[in-house]
Amino acid sequence: MVGFDEHFVLIMDQLTGHQPNPHIIPIVGIGGTGKTTLARNAFENKCVVEHFDVLLCRLREWKSSNGYHGTTRLLDMADALGSRSPYLMNFLDEDKSWNLFCEKAFPQQNYSPELEEPGKIIAKSCRGLPLEIVVVGGCFAKSSKTREYWQFVAENLYVNSDNDERCLKILALSYHHLPIHLKPYFLYMRVFPEDCEVQVS
Repeated sequence: MVGFDEHFVLIMDQLTGHQPNPHIIPIVGIGGTGKTTLARNAFENKCVVEHFDVLLCRLREWKSSNGYHGTTRLLDMADALGSRSPYLMNFLDEDKSWNLFCEKAFPQQNYSPELEEPGKIIAKSCRGLPLEIVVVGGCFAKSSKTREYWQFVAENLYVNSDNDERCLKILALSYHHLPIHLKPYFLYMRVFPEDCEVQVS
């Protein structure tokens, strides 16, 4: 969980610490900050499973029917749930953004120092949002590893894009960079409802 170590420690402390009464800890933040990733890793952690053994058995049954619902983009919703202290997800700083980008863009450790300058510009343009960094980094893992290409992208990425258009462009990258034989499989997945579990068969 690159960039999530501090969040994970804090959430685990709140979940397993001695609290006088049970309470809700909504994870709040804008889309792409890693709310669901953090919730999933905390929910499936051995310490949490052992701490809430009976409760988690029931929660797992509930989770398997509509996904992880401990996260929200709306602070008002967290307040309405009666939470005393919603956990706010912040953005990754430049160092963490670069580290996460490198993990995705250079999966075989084939790092080239000449790509660092444009690479850091590209990582910074993702505004500290893990989802954007992971998608963009994954695309660059399959792209040309020339400085000229990376410099061109660094200078032209997200020019004049508003938030909605930017989000669509990011998600479109995942599709456009799929090998041609995988694109139909990706499109077929649309027949399944959001967050449902898909049987391998």
